[in-house]
Amino acid sequence: MKQVKSIFYYLAFIAVASVFTQCKTQDSASGTEDTVVPSRILETERSTVCEVFTVENPNLGKISQDFADMNLRRQAGDYGPGQYSAFDYWNKVYDVAPGFSILVYTDGSAIHREMAVKAKEDGNDDLFEEYMDKSDELIELGKQCFPAKADQFGPVEAYNLEIRSPGAYQDILALYKKGLNADADPYSLGAIYRYSSYMEFIGQLDAAEAADLKQKARTYARAKAGLKDYDYILEEFDATDEYYVEAAAEAEAATETEAGGNGDASSAYDQMMSAAKSGNLSAAMSNFKTYIAGIEDADSKYQTAMYIGGVMYSASDYPKAREAYRVAMNANPASGEPIYYVGLMYLSSGELCGPGTGFDSQRVLWPAFDKLTLAISKTLSADLKADATRTMNEYRQYLPTKAQLSAEGLSEGASYTVPCWINETTTVRSSGS
Repeated sequence: MKQVKSIFYYLAFIAVASVFTQCKTQDSASGTEDTVVPSRILETERSTVCEVFTVENPNLGKISQDFADMNLRRQAGDYGPGQYSAFDYWNKVYDVAPGFSILVYTDGSAIHREMAVKAKEDGNDDLFEEYMDKSDELIELGKQCFPAKADQFGPVEAYNLEIRSPGAYQDILALYKKGLNADADPYSLGAIYRYSSYMEFIGQLDAAEAADLKQKARTYARAKAGLKDYDYILEEFDATDEYYVEAAAEAEAATETEAGGNGDASSAYDQMMSAAKSGNLSAAMSNFKTYIAGIEDADSKYQTAMYIGGVMYSASDYPKAREAYRVAMNANPASGEPIYYVGLMYLSSGELCGPGTGFDSQRVLWPAFDKLTLAISKTLSADLKADATRTMNEYRQYLPTKAQLSAEGLSEGASYTVPCWINETTTVRSSGS
């Protein structure tokens, strides 16, 4: 089954400018930062309506670098609102250069939406509404500052509506279509392509219109082929197509397997798919369990578990996703793919299991590394193996320092049980410093 991450990976990056070549390291103990490679100055159109800079002699390089850092933190899943988060870097730009770029508003809106989703997961409905309201407000402010580019806010509005009213299919699609033009950034094109495919898959859009929308997205992306981000999205288009072809084949195969067999399992499968497509995660999980309990075929169990795991992962419901991935692990012990995704979820749990910085958040890296290492040792595609290796190399610098371990009364090599939703025993490791 095609990795779910490849389909949903770009959803969190609508209207992000990934034209930067800068990266940063952060000393967890001191809180200081060290620039490794200087960033290029962001080339973008300034507002002709709103104040561009709030200070005299603005440092364009610093503004560009803050954009770069903001993008990197979003890719790492650190949205905010803590120090060195995506929100923190966005706020620095917004304070000194509100009219610097349309990205100040599209990215700011996206970051607030991401923080809203996190607040919802934590059960804080008031904070969810606060962040979503701010996300919507930035869209409207951006339209005022960049009136000639109002349509470019369509994909951001569409994603906000997906969060607030996932069943408003046609309204969401209409907003995505507003952003389908030659000026669309690559991640907006990716989101439009993904949603058109999804709408066709659930029967809300006929195949001809879906094909037309996807072809336009390809045309606009190909016109800028050679630029890294557009080349990346062209690859994601192919991944999206492959995913839905396989998803349709698996759904058909599962239906055929159960036809004439266990009626309860067949009914549960249909209800599971319907609930998953409508966003009713609790019902999807309940029917998934009923379906799994009613079938014997290991491959059907594996494929279905990987699908439900991906649905739950994309919704950031990590406990339910892990439960599904564990079913997949049992159905196919040789596969490293479900283990890989559990490792990624552990890696992203710093803010779920701690304040986002410091030891309580850093310790989640230990079980994450355990899972990624185990995944590499099993059957795993070359691209996922490379990603797992690259990810661990990147995150080793964020392991607790020796001084932190000493302060916690721990020593390297000791056994340690990481609490929170992870609740797994692992081995203590340090960053080496």
